[in-house]
Amino acid sequence: MSAGLDLAVPLRTAILGLPTVTDLLGTYVNEPSVHTRRPAPGEATFPMILISPDVFVSDQDALSTFRPVVGRDIGVYGRTVQEGEFGHQDDYRAIEEIGYALREAFHRQREILYVEDYNVIDIVAAGPYPAPTGDDRLIGRVVSLRIRLQRRLNS
Repeated sequence: MSAGLDLAVPLRTAILGLPTVTDLLGTYVNEPSVHTRRPAPGEATFPMILISPDVFVSDQDALSTFRPVVGRDIGVYGRTVQEGEFGHQDDYRAIEEIGYALREAFHRQREILYVEDYNVIDIVAAGPYPAPTGDDRLIGRVVSLRIRLQRRLNS
């Protein structure tokens, strides 16, 4: 895998182009709360999206072509209101809606992603499924992506 192939920024750019998702997100520095590293900034508000680093890297290379296969998770997190807690918004429905919107936006929709020097062969999305959280006040869903790429011949 080329050290120059980082999908975090292309994934963030694709997500920021989805108003069905961004309209439901909290904010960070007056932008939708979409982050490419953990932990999220302390000033970021829920609901938020955290794009994982590579979950796996494989390849389907041939003699004269470089075809990386990369797995990435897109985590969606929000607050859930505990029994007897008032004054906070429960993000449960928004988290579910964002998760399904992400799956629909990426699953078999290779044109959503632009990766410099590569053609996107296909994207397969799975989920959303429950995301682990270390806090009972958080709820999360994950959409897993398997992204197959091919380096452009002139690169």
